[in-house]
Amino acid sequence: MDTSWRQSIKDPLASLAEDMFALPVANTLFGTLDFRSLWKLVRNASRLMWRSLTHQPAWRNWMGNLSSDGRVRQPKHLADVQAIVAEAARQDIPVRCYGNSHSWTPLVPTDGILLDMNALNHPLPLRDGDPASGCVRVDAGMSLRGLSDFALTKNLAIVSPTVATQFTVGGMVATGSHGTGLTSRTFSDQVVGLTLVTHDGSVREIFADDPDLPAVRVSLGALGVIYAVTLRCQPARNMRCIDRYVPIEQALDEVIDLAKANLGVMLFWWPYTETGWLKIWQETDDPVTFTWLHSLETRLGQFLTEGPAAWPVLWIISRHLRSLTPWFMRFVLSVSRARTVVKSAADGFHFQYEYPLCMDSSHAIPIERTREAWAVYRDLIREFAERGVYPLNMVACCRFAKAGDSTLALDYGRDTCIIESVTYRNTPGAMEFYHAVQDRLIAPVFDGRPHWAKLLATPDVMRRQFGDRLATFEAVRARCDPPGRFLNPYLVAVLRPEAAVRPGDRQRATARRPSW
Repeated sequence: MDTSWRQSIKDPLASLAEDMFALPVANTLFGTLDFRSLWKLVRNASRLMWRSLTHQPAWRNWMGNLSSDGRVRQPKHLADVQAIVAEAARQDIPVRCYGNSHSWTPLVPTDGILLDMNALNHPLPLRDGDPASGCVRVDAGMSLRGLSDFALTKNLAIVSPTVATQFTVGGMVATGSHGTGLTSRTFSDQVVGLTLVTHDGSVREIFADDPDLPAVRVSLGALGVIYAVTLRCQPARNMRCIDRYVPIEQALDEVIDLAKANLGVMLFWWPYTETGWLKIWQETDDPVTFTWLHSLETRLGQFLTEGPAAWPVLWIISRHLRSLTPWFMRFVLSVSRARTVVKSAADGFHFQYEYPLCMDSSHAIPIERTREAWAVYRDLIREFAERGVYPLNMVACCRFAKAGDSTLALDYGRDTCIIESVTYRNTPGAMEFYHAVQDRLIAPVFDGRPHWAKLLATPDVMRRQFGDRLATFEAVRARCDPPGRFLNPYLVAVLRPEAAVRPGDRQRATARRPSW
């Protein structure tokens, strides 16, 4: 008798039971249980059961263009991470980590062990070798939302964070995500220490004076499992958040000077319009004026233009009524408005509540080439529109970062403009457009560096654009991880293209072809 269906139900239930019994019994019995944690446990167990019943892959990224059949393990403590890595070493199989799986690049897939880091999401005490003040230390699986809130309890603010808060600290650090202004380097550059689990399961503590720190900051997960991160912060002050709508040509004239004069600046442009949206952040001692009504208004606007309410419209327009794309861009512009509010340090940069299912390509260029790079986007948009193709139906934007020294960071050695374009998934013509943009931006005149976690960060392009620094990084990696425990096929192609087969890489990742 076939009992496979029994096993497909038994395994997820066993996982749920394991998590449930790990909770304090008193909390479960007497009602002090954190119901958000309970909901996460039930949700994750339900997903495991559904995947087992429907024979889906063990892991799939948020966009659905990448998947893997690796064995998923969810450590809850440092000792768990050590034991899992030691187990992988005994079996001679690779290990890769994931957080909320928002990468478009195949950094995660492996048929070895997949570490789900989301249960490692707690604040941690500073170590003896960490700076005595001005820093926080947290688990790598903590979300940016949790990190910002924790820092505020110490009267500190995070430097150069992303505008959305769903991402995990470890993933942001490992992929070099990303800058907000010329007053600071990227988020990864704020790392002053890490706790790393190495290839044999041992723990390595890395501090600010460690010569390997510049390589470990943006490690792509190739040097070990990042268990904890110590981040340099700044004193918490409220932020004046200014939204200005100006002609795009005027915005391009002003944006670099604004970036030099303010805490942070971003420029947004809706394709097929002539209007730019400047977001400016300034530190202030004024009281907070951002209310729940402002939050509700922002959330409603994003729900209508980027969230679930917009998805059917975007699907219809992108697939069947493409000529309406300019009209939709003008509609998005019309439901947004200029305003100035004061937010707390924990909320200042975080204005993006919806994170739509989208395609995103991003390149870092020398700041002096900002206007020319925007011209590339605008010229290509015009050329495609003349053919009746509308590849962008969300937004193009740019942000800035001060020159840093992390080996594989986008801002290494130069003040940088990071320019990107976002469009709804499966939009016809989008990949052709992205390839055309990249072909121009990686030319010597721009020397654009693709974002490690976004579209078109292909091995050949990354080797070309990061050149000698990849060789520097590989020397550190070979010393930190001689057996290549933390490599997967993508990283082998980037770092060791001459290696046809790597020790411990007998199994291969499953990366489903993107639906676009």
